[in-house]
Amino acid sequence: MIDGEIESEMLEKLVFLYGDDRGKRAYVELVKMLKRFSKEFTPRILSERFSEKDVVLITYGDMIRDGPHPIRALTAFAKKYLKSKVNTIHLLPFFQYDSDRGFSITDYKEVDSRLGDWGDVAELKEEFKLMVDLVLNHVSDKHYWFQEFKKGNAQYGDYFIWFDESNMPSKEQLKKVFRPRLTPLLTRYETVEGEKYVWTTFPCNQVDLNYRNEKVLLEVVDVMLFYVSKGVNILRLDAVPYLWKELGTSCLNLKQSHIIVQILRDILNMVAPHVSILVEANVPHKDNVEYLGDGRNEAHMVYNFPLPPLLIHAVYTGDASHLLKWVEQLKNPSGETAFLNILDTHDGIGLLAVKGILSEMEMEEMVERSVENGGLVSYMKSPDGGESPYEMNMTWWCALQSPHSSTRPDLEIQIKRYLASRAIALALKGVPVVYLNGLLGALNDHEGVEKTGNNRDINRKNFNLKDLVKEIEDKNSRTHKVFYGYLNLIENRISEKAFHPNGGQEVLFLNKSVFSLVRTSPDKRETVIALHNLSNRRKTVNLEEGFYYDLISRKQCRKNVELGPYQVRWLKRK
Repeated sequence: MIDGEIESEMLEKLVFLYGDDRGKRAYVELVKMLKRFSKEFTPRILSERFSEKDVVLITYGDMIRDGPHPIRALTAFAKKYLKSKVNTIHLLPFFQYDSDRGFSITDYKEVDSRLGDWGDVAELKEEFKLMVDLVLNHVSDKHYWFQEFKKGNAQYGDYFIWFDESNMPSKEQLKKVFRPRLTPLLTRYETVEGEKYVWTTFPCNQVDLNYRNEKVLLEVVDVMLFYVSKGVNILRLDAVPYLWKELGTSCLNLKQSHIIVQILRDILNMVAPHVSILVEANVPHKDNVEYLGDGRNEAHMVYNFPLPPLLIHAVYTGDASHLLKWVEQLKNPSGETAFLNILDTHDGIGLLAVKGILSEMEMEEMVERSVENGGLVSYMKSPDGGESPYEMNMTWWCALQSPHSSTRPDLEIQIKRYLASRAIALALKGVPVVYLNGLLGALNDHEGVEKTGNNRDINRKNFNLKDLVKEIEDKNSRTHKVFYGYLNLIENRISEKAFHPNGGQEVLFLNKSVFSLVRTSPDKRETVIALHNLSNRRKTVNLEEGFYYDLISRKQCRKNVELGPYQVRWLKRK
């Protein structure tokens, strides 16, 4: 339903971006588009946006393979093993692409034939809610729009940001632009009109879209509505901080980028209010949370990017102090928003989010330890022209283990440590996210990195369906123990209303090695005390007098609670 008040606010935002005349013309075209869409689409009724039963699985469409349609293999695996544990699948870009494992898109609307087709996606959607990436900062240089740009088609002349020898930015202007990569910001292309230098924030074959052109915004809205028509529940907006460019600034987190997200939220509020927006903003925490706006006007969700490095630091040191202090200050602007609690993803473990939380020395020591554990490090350009670590690349299992046999504990302790870290992401206020490789406790894939030269491929291993099932069903295998141990934690989480994403949360400072929380259901009727020992030594914490029931061990205990090395206890008061 088209809402007059939202329409008015959207007009103001379009005028802010494009000026009075162009803003109003864009508004007219947008309203026409929304009216056409509304005639053909009926939004679903949403009883509540978030629930304690929300658990998201991240996976590529071809990560599990069995025949010519990998998405079907994924659906078969998920139906058999995850149906009652995971309710949402984040299917990473499955559209036609030429590189970057799907994020260099050549066609926004066609499913890559190597993965399957829209019918396969629909079958997955019948069993799970679906999260889909809207890669809106850039496209592949093989995309139709850019090919027409190179041919001199005037319609696409301003779809991209380009310069020639007559108007090249100064070195001072380029130096101010925040660079998440070591590659050049401007990439040279030959066009029918001569040599042009095109803005490329990420790899040189991914050309940034020009949102100063309102037609680009309208194109992206058309793509977004197409995804909504396919039944998407959550739209992940990729690389949002880089959307708007303005020479003389860092071109990062500019107000205009926020306005674009707000316009997309306005559109969904009018025609598909059941669809949620997740903004991917791998930037310092204070900038990341600003994409939640006032709690009702921008993103519904952002990632909890500081969580992975802070948790790794806590495990490495056996000291959860930084993690506890950081969690204590986390605030949700409204019941309409939530943090997505990630540990590992298809990307690396970002370091920008903990700048100002961990000291430079603590970050350096953590990065060095990760390399000792077999990890890789990806770098970015620093403002001084040098290089600095941008992310650590490794699987979560290898991040927490030592590759040296002389220092490696026995397998039981390794698994306990691994699951203790996973339990924290499940217990924290917010929506837990599980990456397929993390669910399986996968090892670093150095062979994959050697094939592609991309550090991120260390944690993007693919699996043959039959081999994977055999490994999972082998009760003596490490994969079996990790997989079912993880699922047991998930089952406990989704059974307790106290773990609702919008329930209460209180941090307990009981012992620096024990990450401790009190979680309370939104109606305040149910409470769980979540205790996680992140050290290799036994610890005792003192609670209030009384009897407690441990959801994990199914045993009772009293106020003096003992935790073995890396033990997890989720306690309910009797």
